Amino acid sequence: MKKFYTSNFKNFSRVTNPVSISRKPPAWYAGKSVTELCPTWNLVSDYKKGHIDSSEYEERYKIELENNGADFNKIIEELPEGSTFLCFEEKGQFCHRHLIAKYINETGNAIVEEL
Repeated sequence: MKKFYTSNFKNFSRVTNPVSISRKPPAWYAGKSVTELCPTWNLVSDYKKGHIDSSEYEERYKIELENNGADFNKIIEELPEGSTFLCFEEKGQFCHRHLIAKYINETGNAIVEEL
């Protein structure tokens, strides 16, 4: 079973096989991106402005993932062992990367842990 990680761009220098899951990664980032896992800015903005809570965020994010054709088993198969999904939120803050970890863990085909 493959193992993956989640973290933020601040930890970029400490990870192997970084994978951006942000719609707009930092300008210096030139690595792999999995765009079908990137939430829309409208979703992120609604949450950050307090218009929606984490439950509604997750409901809307699931719809976005479906619309984007996100296939977690395919992602697991294609990414190398030890890849780290990166976005901007600090460790411990609610973030879509934690939802991605949850969904991948639910497949039973991989383990994802926060660094």
